[in-house]
Amino acid sequence: MRTVDARPTLALGLAWLVSMSLALAAGCSTDRVVDGDSERFACFNNSDCVTNYSCFCGFCQPLGGPQRCLTDVGPAADAGKADSGATDSGATDSGATDSGTTDSGTTDTGTTDTGTTDTGTTDTGTTDTGSGVTPADCDPVDWSGCPAGQGCYWNDAISKTVCQAHGALGQNASCDPSALSSCGKSASGAPLLCDGVDQKCYPLCRAGSSTCPAGETCYALQDADKKPWPKQTGICAK
Repeated sequence: MRTVDARPTLALGLAWLVSMSLALAAGCSTDRVVDGDSERFACFNNSDCVTNYSCFCGFCQPLGGPQRCLTDVGPAADAGKADSGATDSGATDSGATDSGTTDSGTTDTGTTDTGTTDTGTTDTGTTDTGSGVTPADCDPVDWSGCPAGQGCYWNDAISKTVCQAHGALGQNASCDPSALSSCGKSASGAPLLCDGVDQKCYPLCRAGSSTCPAGETCYALQDADKKPWPKQTGICAK
């Protein structure tokens, strides 16, 4: 086991303490020059410096100046804040006033505006029958209630009268009963309908009336379910 003599170490420590006291008594500064500046004693505040010296940039410096920061400014001047590392974007302020509008969070779809102007047309609420016809409260006998070029017909599928473009076949012309609207009007302007029995275009009439030509009778029309057409609709036939 070895014994270390501590006396030489104690003697060196006392010698250093004495030299430091003498330096402080001399006013904080020595005659030694470091990089062109007189060497200063480091400090944290003015209480660390002797009379007529103040703590500036981490070193005791004369009150009468000059006082300036040396290369190593000591612990007092460093704020201890870490560099954020953020890069200046270089963007110039546009000067626009903040509108205060809150971001809706909606994602831009990237769709280009077509530039089409709203026509302002109001929906009429008419239901499309899917057959190119328009439901209407029209009269199947005289076709009143329908625009020019259209006749009024009973539609079994929707149980309504509809306006539909009529054909051009004249009175007594041969026709296809599956296409009731293939007939047009007579020479006198009377609406015509394709008769399912004779397969010819005959004038329309009201059942029980005497509007048919001489020798002909007004026969009431029925749908596929044997229900009569509205408004006593009939057809003139022999």
